[in-house]
Amino acid sequence: MFLPSDPLGVYLQLYNVGSDQSTLAPVLLVTYSITGQGRVLREVIDRRGESTQFYSGQRLVLIKGLSLNGLNPGEYVLKVHVRDAISQRELSLSSGFAVDNRQARLTSSK
Repeated sequence: MFLPSDPLGVYLQLYNVGSDQSTLAPVLLVTYSITGQGRVLREVIDRRGESTQFYSGQRLVLIKGLSLNGLNPGEYVLKVHVRDAISQRELSLSSGFAVDNRQARLTSSK
């Protein structure tokens, strides 16, 4: 359960990611989407590798914080889609989460 003021932290490890032979770096397109009630409410696209925190020849770690500001209390789904431009492989993951503002209501009633 998250408050709208909390960031939603995403941590993902990927293995056997392709690397560009000239830069020895991965070339990924990562899309982070928050959906609710059947529609996309937020979408963040990382084309530059800003969410890549670690890369070795075998393992890549993605870390991203997503703002929940403006989301109403309710159930949501986080979807992460990764496209590896070198190997032409794709991966999609999703996980549900909830936003509640009970603490905010308690604080404002004082």
